[in-house]
Amino acid sequence: GIFASAAVVSANLAVGPNDVRLCVQNTAGLVSFTTRTITRDVTAPTISSITTPSGTVDPNSITFLLNFSEPMAPSGCPLNLTAQGTALGCPAIATWITSQTLQLKVSPVENAQFSWSMSGLADLAGNLTAAPAPGNFQTGMQSKRRFPVTETQQSLC
Repeated sequence: GIFASAAVVSANLAVGPNDVRLCVQNTAGLVSFTTRTITRDVTAPTISSITTPSGTVDPNSITFLLNFSEPMAPSGCPLNLTAQGTALGCPAIATWITSQTLQLKVSPVENAQFSWSMSGLADLAGNLTAAPAPGNFQTGMQSKRRFPVTETQQSLC
């Protein structure tokens, strides 16, 4: 039999939709075939809209929201975050809301200066998108206390 990798086959296809017919013949001489349309995609996806933290933000609501021009390949977290000059990698929860919308929620950190960049975002065909311009933001104090102070009725601390 003849085997070809998808990379070799796709390199020989024209950009856009291509009809591919697969024919098989068994040892008895019976022939069958099927036809499929395969689309060769070489166009990089674009970010159609992006919401990022800027200025001073509440540390409880550090959220990035990216919308893409086409379905994307779900991947790990593309966010590279630095706080006060220390690289944190990606301390975010990455959630693909749809195949074209990515939400990144960062764990709260009070009173810190952050800078961020992104990389590694690709569509289903593996075409990388141009990364959004890097940015920065500052967190303030938490607007809501996580653990309320309560009266313990203790006479000594």
